[in-house]
Amino acid sequence: NPSGGFVFRVDPARERLGDEGYALTVSEKGADVRSFKPAGLLYACQTLLQLMPVEIFSRSKVDGIPWNLPCVKIEDTPRFVRRGLMLDPARFFLTTDYLKRYVDLLAFHKMNWLHLHLTDSEAWTLQIKAYPELTNMDKWPLKIPERARGVYSQEDVRELVRYAAARNV
Repeated sequence: NPSGGFVFRVDPARERLGDEGYALTVSEKGADVRSFKPAGLLYACQTLLQLMPVEIFSRSKVDGIPWNLPCVKIEDTPRFVRRGLMLDPARFFLTTDYLKRYVDLLAFHKMNWLHLHLTDSEAWTLQIKAYPELTNMDKWPLKIPERARGVYSQEDVRELVRYAAARNV
């Protein structure tokens, strides 16, 4: 039950933790987080959320829950450089809001890689201004139901990349 608050520090002495590792200590005095790079601080925040009661994820106010953290000492570094998943919106379009929520879930699980399959022989869902016919859905050989159709503009993709980068994905 930290009463002294939370301290987050990028610490050059923590180089051995790598770019995404962190050291987290929660005691009666508070929580102290140290990492070599900011990405480690982000992953430590995810660990702090995971240590909280599950009600922290409720969309509405929850009464009667003690919002305490256990006293712990955690040093965590990823085993693999790339940790992620692939989505295939070339055949079934996914909105940018859906993709952002997916990025949030990747970050929560300390994954750092999102692979989007945006093109295939039947569909091209990425706007290329020099070749506008690529995204002309009427010319796609595979007839895709209306609900599954869509094209990402270049600005949509730029916005998604910025959103993901802010979450170390």
